[in-house]
Amino acid sequence: MFRKIVNICLGNSWMNLDPYLNFKGNFKKVDKAILSRAELD
Repeated sequence: MFRKIVNICLGNSWMNLDPYLNFKGNFKKVDKAILSRAELD
């Protein structure tokens, strides 16, 4: 959604440069452990 707002601002010349032009996000894979009933209690 934020990307859409940035694109609207660029289209209306409210901004001169895309602040996220060279941004590359990183995703970390997380192993999720399933809790037993005893651990939940």
